[in-house]
Formats: sequence, C-alpha cells, structure tokens
Amino acid sequence: MECCFYRQAERIFARIRNCRPFEPQNYILEGMAIAAQGRIWESALRYELVLNRDYPIFNEYVEPVAERLYIDLLKPLIQRYPEGILKQRIQKYLSQLPSHTRPTGLLILFWNIEDTDIDVHITEPGNEHIYYSNRNSSSGGQLFWDNTSGLGPELYEHPTLKNGAYNVFVNYFGSRSVEGVAPSSTLVCTFNYLGNKPPIARWYTTVLLPTQQNLIKIMPDWTRTIK
Repeated sequence: MECCFYRQAERIFARIRNCRPFEPQNYILEGMAIAAQGRIWESALRYELVLNRDYPIFNEYVEPVAERLYIDLLKPLIQRYPEGILKQRIQKYLSQLPSHTRPTGLLILFWNIEDTDIDVHITEPGNEHIYYSNRNSSSGGQLFWDNTSGLGPELYEHPTLKNGAYNVFVNYFGSRSVEGVAPSSTLVCTFNYLGNKPPIARWYTTVLLPTQQNLIKIMPDWTRTIK
C-alpha cells in the first residue's frame, strides 16, 4: 500500500516539476518519493539538480534540505559498497557536501501556494514551544528559518529526540498570492535516525483554510521510537 502511495506521489510531483521547473521544491519532493521506493540514484539526481542550479528566491531554503537528504542517501551506500570505484565516487560526492551532524529527528514542512506564509509549530516534551519567534529550544531543537516566500520548506531538527511526545502543528499565517487567499495543501515529513541506517520517514498531509488562523495538529505525536 505504501509503495503505491509513493508511486502516485512521484507522478504528481513529476508533473508539477515539468510544469514549474523554476520551483526547486518539486525536485526535492519527487526525489523523496523516489527514495521511498528504493531507487537511490534516481533520487540523488533530483537533489543534484537542486544543488547545482540557481533558484534565487528559494536557495537559502532548499539547499540545506537537499544537502541533508542527499547525505542520507549516500552514507548507507558506503556500507553496501565497502571498496572499489563506486565507493570512491560516493566518498567524492560526500566530500563536496557540507558536513552536518546527524540528528536523531528531522522534520520538513512544504505547502503549495507561493507568497503564502505557513508556519510549523512544535511543542517539545516539557511544553517548550518552538516556532518562528522562538527557533531554538533549551534541549537543542532548532527551527532553521521562517519561510514567508511560500512553498516551503521549513526545517526543524533535534540532536537527541526524547522519549516523550513532540506535538506538531501548522498555521496558515497569511497570503500575498495573486491567487488570492485560498485553501493550502501542506505536507509534513518526519525522519527518525538510528545509527548509520537510513532514516525512517513518515509523511502527513492536510488542507488548511485561511479563515482558521489557529494551530492545526497535522500528525500524531512524534516520538523517538517509531513502531
């Protein structure tokens, strides 16, 4: 069932990417759907297209996300190919990417309308509220930026997810879009990391109405342990 879902997602994101190649978010989303089906090299190509082209409005948001997802693809391959030319190529690709400390949890928010501000809010165990005005928690959680340009991504990661529940909400803050203030589809993707294994990914989606103007819980409680 999940494989069918990811194939459908791949087709949708590929169609949007063909129509709107100037929006790099679609390459990332297509790459994520392809990776979920185990087609590593095809997924890697989508991330390379984000990292090797210029997207002036979106670079500061999409590049750090594409880098992290690309590293997630490549690092497990070193164990699969412990020697030979392929390992050398993988190491070369990794050496060209910035070094990131691997978190235990990572969360990405996307949405579908440009010039629209959708915000992610996370309540960590202990009720510390992380959002655009409080982007760093005392336990090490970090929301990297507040994307008000539209489409996302917004990126949150935590170096050591605790066993308690992380509550994830989204808020339709406002819109300057020429399309007008319209309902927005959102997608939250979470990644749980354990050792050097590929992360466990989960996708959650909903539709936000601009008139709600409040926090909408978009997914079940996010926890360190994935069942």
